[in-house]
Amino acid sequence: MIYRAFADVVLVLHLAFVLFVLLGGLLVLRHDDGESLPETPSIQIYPNPVAKEASLTIKIDRPVTLQIFSALGQEVTVPSYLPASEEFNYQLPHMAAGVYIFKFLVNNHSITRRIVIY
Repeated sequence: MIYRAFADVVLVLHLAFVLFVLLGGLLVLRHDDGESLPETPSIQIYPNPVAKEASLTIKIDRPVTLQIFSALGQEVTVPSYLPASEEFNYQLPHMAAGVYIFKFLVNNHSITRRIVIY
């Protein structure tokens, strides 16, 4: 039984190598347990509320575009790209105290979070 499983693995690796040589390119084999990202992105923003002198930490599980709006709907910043799985520290000194809407655009979907700056 163990020999059969080992033989199957060797066969798969041999076929992968043959395809790599014949097609000329990079072949990446990996196993991710078949798990995919949840439909709704994981977005963490802290601390909230936040002091104007501090910075916000944003963590996300996929790449997004961030837009920031005032409570009146005025765009406060230009849209910025945030890569996945990285901590992003957002400095606040240029923003007045108040309520802001952080809009995250992911695959033509938008997710909003309300942030209070004091």
